Amino acid sequence: MNAERRAQNVEWRKAARGRRFFLNSTFCALRSAFKLLALLAALALLVAAKRRAVGIGATVPELSRQRSFAISDTAILSAFTFERVLAQLAARSGVTGATAEGLYRQWWDTQNPRPGRDAAMPHCDDELTNGKPSHNGFPRRCPTAEGVLANEPYRPEDFFAIAITNRFDLADANGAHCGQYRIVFAHRNEPPAEPLHIIFEGALANPNPAAGLAGCRPVAQFWADLSAVGSVDERRLRLERFFFDGITGFAPVVDPAHYRHAPAGIRTLQSRAGSQRFYQFRIITENGRLIMKPDVLENLPFDRLFDASVPGERGERFRAELLRNVSTLSTRDVNLYHMAIPAEFLMVESDPDVGDDEPAFIYSIPFNRSLNSSAGLAFREAILTELQTSGSALVPEKIIMRAETQNCVGCHSIRGDVGDGVTFPPSLGNNQHVSDIEVAAGRFGISRAMEEVFIPHRMQILREFLQSGKAPVHSN
Repeated sequence: MNAERRAQNVEWRKAARGRRFFLNSTFCALRSAFKLLALLAALALLVAAKRRAVGIGATVPELSRQRSFAISDTAILSAFTFERVLAQLAARSGVTGATAEGLYRQWWDTQNPRPGRDAAMPHCDDELTNGKPSHNGFPRRCPTAEGVLANEPYRPEDFFAIAITNRFDLADANGAHCGQYRIVFAHRNEPPAEPLHIIFEGALANPNPAAGLAGCRPVAQFWADLSAVGSVDERRLRLERFFFDGITGFAPVVDPAHYRHAPAGIRTLQSRAGSQRFYQFRIITENGRLIMKPDVLENLPFDRLFDASVPGERGERFRAELLRNVSTLSTRDVNLYHMAIPAEFLMVESDPDVGDDEPAFIYSIPFNRSLNSSAGLAFREAILTELQTSGSALVPEKIIMRAETQNCVGCHSIRGDVGDGVTFPPSLGNNQHVSDIEVAAGRFGISRAMEEVFIPHRMQILREFLQSGKAPVHSN
């Protein structure tokens, strides 16, 4: 009997071990399956979060040029007064006693010689080269015809907004800022042949730079959403909030900090006294004062630097820099070809009076003149070598012409063939891209260049960012 029980116990223990093994195996398999499911769920959440962060898969409405990119409706622009912009800049500066009028007068006094209204502020003869007014070592006018505005009666109502432009396409690819947003003003008392335009070009800060460009998604969505808003009043209210109050999480565009560093700033087109000139200003705070400070114009080198026959170390360094830009200048797309010239070669004024009839913004004149020298021929040959290395069929003369289109004067005045099947599109009459005359009921006109070439490209950039998170490529 005992032997029989012992045999049964042995069988029971074997069966129990088998059941435990089955249960343990089943439990392990289930645990592994649950871990796998949890991992897949986490990955799904991570991917979804990333898609949300960069806007992947976002539904983009049909984009409207007039609602989302170049807003020129008078019913909207009437809320964007010159006084309102200047007053907000003064108020948000934190500078005690800063006012719109004070900022305006100091701004125009920069184009008068010392002592002007305040000798401690910037003036056009602060720097002298060979005894003549200069900036960055290059000549400038001093005074200008517009310097009188510093002392004339303050009449902000003489300026009126003619356009708001969305330049999300200029957003930093790494998210340092979320693009540039512009308000364009014209002076109503100038004759048509002598426009005075002022462009406030604010670069909107990214409140979450650690997120990179994904932190700018609400801004991109804001502009895209305007296309679906039929009400002019509603669009005006939204734009007022964007520029003067700020959308959720973002400071308003109109803030001194957004006009402080290149490429953002305040640009003027001044046409008195028979010359059409551009200038650039940045807003800074220094010694407890709010200051409009003159600065160099982007991609506007002094034309004599293109003349290789003129000896000088600065000119040699500039021409070496230009050679480094040949590959991007030769890009076969009018929206994409570009150059980036360091500040040390740039002018503060697009057309300084240097005592001759040679405009300082036209580079082909000194370049062609230099071809009578061995140094000039060598420079042309160096450009040609760079073009051949890039696989471009362009000739060096077209590179020089393309370089001209990259400065503010060329962008407004050059049109036509720039080589390799690329055409630079035309501006409006009087070299403007935005008209200060209403060309349709309740709306100012824009150039064919903007309407047919530049804005469609900007639309594509905004759409691709919202759909896939693609960073903006270079855009003119």
